[in-house]
Amino acid sequence: TVQLSGSAPFISPPLSSREDSCPSRARKMKIAYILTSLFALAAATTEIFYYADGDTDHSIIKCVLDAINRLEETSTCVSFTENSLEKDIAFVIVHSSECAWQPSNRSVHLSADCISDNLCTELIGKAVGVDRPAQDVAHFMGEKFNCTGPCGGLRCEHGGRLMEGNCQCSCVYGFDGQRCENLMRTQHFNDASCGVIEAQDAGSLSLSTYPGDQAKGTFCQWLLKSNDPWAKIELSFDGLDMDGKDMPPGIICNDILSVHGAGSMTKTIPCNGSPVPKLTSTSNWVLVELRTNPWAMEAHAGPAIRYNLITRPTGALAFSEGMTASTVGRSLLPAVAMLLARLL
Repeated sequence: TVQLSGSAPFISPPLSSREDSCPSRARKMKIAYILTSLFALAAATTEIFYYADGDTDHSIIKCVLDAINRLEETSTCVSFTENSLEKDIAFVIVHSSECAWQPSNRSVHLSADCISDNLCTELIGKAVGVDRPAQDVAHFMGEKFNCTGPCGGLRCEHGGRLMEGNCQCSCVYGFDGQRCENLMRTQHFNDASCGVIEAQDAGSLSLSTYPGDQAKGTFCQWLLKSNDPWAKIELSFDGLDMDGKDMPPGIICNDILSVHGAGSMTKTIPCNGSPVPKLTSTSNWVLVELRTNPWAMEAHAGPAIRYNLITRPTGALAFSEGMTASTVGRSLLPAVAMLLARLL
């Protein structure tokens, strides 16, 4: 019994009768329990079974296991289990003379002569219905199996890295935004040609004043990007009319032309007459930046660059729409019905 000042004694009801006296509260608790249970079922792990042919080379097995470990670490609702007796086999690893996914018999063919970390990841992705480049397989696998991971499915673009400790993207040079989706320095562009360019089969890059004289102190970035996730972009340098006069020691050009997203991410192009080899992007985008010398003693037209889109040949690394996997909590409807019958 609790005595409140200036009031009649208040007697707490027995525990057994409290739920009856608060029907709305009890109903809310049941609903919360149902939602929690549904969330747990929705986040159930999809177990994907596979096995490796007995003659498979050790280097191939290592490549496959490394790829599986990376995918399991990122796709929190997917696990891979080697089990030759399981009837629901998603794929078989076969030692072969080529590297390809063969959908007719659900086999991943691998050879020690063509394997790489990226290729093993991509072929396993194909085996489970995710046709994406290696860096995107884990993200789209999470989408396919309805799990977004601790960062809510955040996917960093343009070479950005996801920092899982704080669920933020760490962007590479030139980009910002939650997903590194934006060019950082657009407010400093001072030529009409600068900005994002959708890469077609072929095209060219140059300042809007070309072949006339470029303005001193020009700052421009061209972001070439293809909608095809498998595409790569090849750059050829047809003309480099840039300021190479009276260069300080160690400087390869007074005008700075750099390429980001090709090879080692950043390449600065010389303007001393040396031939410049073709550059190919590592993915479906490449960033070209030009900074011209504001103190140039002579006028220059700037660079003339051609690009070609390199697409994957039709039929390469064959892909199947179907897959077979054993899923914990494969159907939510029976579980929902049971919960509702028990609780309401």
